[in-house]
Amino acid sequence: MDASRLRLGSAAEWSVAVVFLLATVGVGVLILRELGTIDRPSVQPQIAAPATAPAGLPALSIPVPLLRLPDGGELRLGDSLDKASSLLGREAETGVQSVEQCRTGTRLIRGYEYGRIRFTIVFEPFERNGEFRIAGMYVQ
Repeated sequence: MDASRLRLGSAAEWSVAVVFLLATVGVGVLILRELGTIDRPSVQPQIAAPATAPAGLPALSIPVPLLRLPDGGELRLGDSLDKASSLLGREAETGVQSVEQCRTGTRLIRGYEYGRIRFTIVFEPFERNGEFRIAGMYVQ
C-alpha cells in the first residue's frame, strides 16, 4: 500500500515541476519575441517627407523636428510664423525666400542664419485659410 502512495506523490511532484518548466520556457520565448520586434533607428537619415519638402532646398539639407538655438531658444514643428519671427528676428533672414502652392494654400520657404547655424524653414497652413506654421526645418 505504501508503494502505490509513494508513486502517486512522486508523479504529482514531477508534474508540477514540468508545468513550471514549461511556463518558464514560455515566458522566455515571449521575452525574446518582444526583443526581436523593437525598432532600431536607421543609420541613414531620411531626407524629407514628400508632403512638406520644398522644391528648392539646398543640397545636403537634413530635416529636424526640433531646432535648438545658441541663445537657448528652440523651434519645433507646428510653431507659428509669429513665434519664429519674434525668436529669430529679421536680421537672421538670409534673403532666400520663395513661395509655392501646396494642398492647403500657400507655402512659404525662408532661409536663415542664426549664430553659426544655417537652416531653412518651411511655413504652411495646416488647414485651409489657417495661420502659417512650421511644417519643416532643414539644417545645412
